[in-house]
Amino acid sequence: MGGPSSVIRRPVTNKHQAGRLQERLQLRASAVMDEAVKGKVEDKADAWQRIAGGLWWGRPAIFDREGTFQGLVKAVRKSEADGIEFFHRYMVPNRGKALEFGGIELRTANKGDCRVYLGKDLYGYGVPYGNLLLGNVYNHAWKQNLHVWVQIMPDNITQAYTNVLFVGPNMEAGTCGIYQRDDSYYTDTTNATQQRIEEFLQFQEVESQEPYVIPPYPTHYKGRVQVWSADQQLHGETDLSIEWEPTYDFYHFVEKVKLGGLEGFEGGMARFLETDGDVRYGVELDNNYERHALYHSWHHRFQGPPTSAWGNGRTFGRCMYFTQNVHHTPVFIQGRNYIVYKDSIAVAWEFHTRGERKWVVHGLLDNVTNK
Repeated sequence: MGGPSSVIRRPVTNKHQAGRLQERLQLRASAVMDEAVKGKVEDKADAWQRIAGGLWWGRPAIFDREGTFQGLVKAVRKSEADGIEFFHRYMVPNRGKALEFGGIELRTANKGDCRVYLGKDLYGYGVPYGNLLLGNVYNHAWKQNLHVWVQIMPDNITQAYTNVLFVGPNMEAGTCGIYQRDDSYYTDTTNATQQRIEEFLQFQEVESQEPYVIPPYPTHYKGRVQVWSADQQLHGETDLSIEWEPTYDFYHFVEKVKLGGLEGFEGGMARFLETDGDVRYGVELDNNYERHALYHSWHHRFQGPPTSAWGNGRTFGRCMYFTQNVHHTPVFIQGRNYIVYKDSIAVAWEFHTRGERKWVVHGLLDNVTNK
């Protein structure tokens, strides 16, 4: 999980070195991930532990409430089974001034298909939807509540971790970063693992600070996503496409979102509206999308028109959180998009009807512009 536990403000690796490393980073499919997500492991919480356990390394960035970069977190996450509970330690060797402490200890237990956090530093719960965990956690050290998104990529060794910190209704900060798992860091006598992880962390010291910015030219992302109901049942996979077409300047776009319907669900967007947001029929939105640089971050607005969505969003580095209200329906979309390795976007969207979560859609989209 990892939080803003120690802040690093030293110079980072130059972008040319980071770019060369990025070319070697790939998000390939994993048989372990496929087995856990596709239902061969029946217990959802056990399936999550299978794909999320082990030793994770990251350099997530911390941002203030306005999205201004504050520093980098040096974090190592270790998860081990202990009977029916799991013990997690978040090790942060370098201490800083922002929300500082030396580490986090956490025990979790599987309660049905959920993960319950038992302290001593974190209390709350997480709900797995395949390789995505949505959580609400109280951090005793920070005295703040965290909304958490943990999304593990298809390769089963790359994780996009994000959280937003709240005190009451007020957002205080945001944390986001990419982690990689490697359990052989301390046992590899050739030092090859240590070198690979250190190169990855140096790359993240640059990448974590880069902004979530759509290019000022026609851009198209597309990929396969999973459709889950709120009761953690996987209903199938489909295509999700997002296209951005600039209108008259760098700040204004037409955003076309198309989520394909599942097999056997005909009717498209008309049926989606008639059923108050049953995503199995598919979704099509054409939004007037604006972005504005305020202070040190990007703010985003979705301005209709009818049959589309109205809402806004804010970026924390490579991550953008947004909320949208679908026109003429009681449907509310809450989402988090994360640019992973420049040419991929990890999406995690929740569809709410009348204030209740009904559907979760998540997956990895690739840049298919000019392909």
